Amino acid sequence: MRFKWQPAEGKTLHPAGFTLLEILAAVTLLAMILVMTGSIISSSSRAWRQANAKIETFQDARAAFDVMTGRLSRATLNTYWDYYDSARKPFRLSSSPATFVPDQYGRYSDLHFLCGPASSLITGMPPGISAVATQAVFFIAPTGLSSNADYSALPGLLSACGYFVGFGHDDASKPGFLSTPSRYRWRLMELSAPAEKLSVFTTSSGDSWATTPLSQGQVRAVAENVIALVVWPKLSAQDDPTGTQISSDYAYDSRTSGSWSGTPPRQPAQAHQLPPNLQLTLVVIDEISARRIEKGSAPPTEITTALSGLFTNNVTQYADDLKKLQDRLAASNIGYRVFSTTVSLRESKWSP
Repeated sequence: MRFKWQPAEGKTLHPAGFTLLEILAAVTLLAMILVMTGSIISSSSRAWRQANAKIETFQDARAAFDVMTGRLSRATLNTYWDYYDSARKPFRLSSSPATFVPDQYGRYSDLHFLCGPASSLITGMPPGISAVATQAVFFIAPTGLSSNADYSALPGLLSACGYFVGFGHDDASKPGFLSTPSRYRWRLMELSAPAEKLSVFTTSSGDSWATTPLSQGQVRAVAENVIALVVWPKLSAQDDPTGTQISSDYAYDSRTSGSWSGTPPRQPAQAHQLPPNLQLTLVVIDEISARRIEKGSAPPTEITTALSGLFTNNVTQYADDLKKLQDRLAASNIGYRVFSTTVSLRESKWSP
């Protein structure tokens, strides 16, 4: 026997539902969830874009750093021994070979290795470059680079190479049909002159073999947002713990005109020989920071201020200078990365 429930007499049964207050509370909660979800997605997307920009910038800089270290490791001077006269001029460069009187035996090379402050080595700005920073290095290496296709099978051809940090626009690296605005950045610049243009053999002094190709535009940007290049010639840590024996101010010139000294007289340590090692340091900022501080054709003051007074003339201050640079960049909320390594120059046959 079944029983059917019925409401009490005099009462009306209403169907179950939500009150207006409950609906408003649910809508409010849903809106809060949507806002929080959107905020999380937006933050994640922004973080991803920033991380991706940093990765791309630093990847390019890392690749350029590896290429630079590889080329520098192959630098050569092809040093040999020759007689010098009493005026310390080698036989091959004497104005009167028939009357040459040998006085001393010493090193000599037709090639050149040079590094030091970029502002003093680069006197005429390359096209598109308005300022240079920190240091530069120029050397000769067997890159096999030639503008003549018939010489492509000669990988041992010598060419002029070099690296420095410069500030300028990117017009030279864009196709002519593009009319996009110029992008002004600090960049790692690479000098790469073909063997046919190598003029190092035409003079025994000066650095025109490097500066002339620069003025002719034989230079290109290989990495963006590089703000500092530090080149420190040094012996091994075992032979020279302070790193000051062959260069106390980052400068090195294999054609140095310093005086001979000692008994018997010896050439200056840098004369016609490569340093055994180079400590290389690149400081790179990320693209997000570069866009934020960009000021058109004027170098950003945040960078020029951060570099002011650093890596100038005292290698013993290297660690302190690097720490100061990092602190200054962090204070300006600029993201950065430091690449550093010691390169052994394989052709160096160092003798004190």
